[in-house]
Amino acid sequence: MSKKVFFTILILVVLSLVFLYFVKTNPKPEQSFNDEILATDVVVKITDEGFVPERVEIKVGQRVMWINESNAFTWPASDPHPTHTELSTFDPKEPFRGGEVWGYVFESPGVFKYHDHLKSSRRGEVEVSS
Repeated sequence: MSKKVFFTILILVVLSLVFLYFVKTNPKPEQSFNDEILATDVVVKITDEGFVPERVEIKVGQRVMWINESNAFTWPASDPHPTHTELSTFDPKEPFRGGEVWGYVFESPGVFKYHDHLKSSRRGEVEVSS
């Protein structure tokens, strides 16, 4: 077997192992942008006045979808502002514009307060029961 064939096979094996590693270590994300809204989702509209409704009740494993219907960028994230440490995964990590949608799946029970990172006076709450 020539060196060229050997190194080609070796590179393919290494790339396959790297791919398998990332597939196994990156489970389904808790959050997503611009997904289709499903019948099981709870929708929170973001208007120029704030979150509508301000408080929602859901079950563990259910997704809340925030629809930006405002004329500005928005960034819903867990309290406290500005660190988002109450539920650090509940944070899109960037703002999104009017017409866009962001969703988050709540995986544990509790009451999770949140705010708009860009306008922290806008507040909301998600109560998650098992």
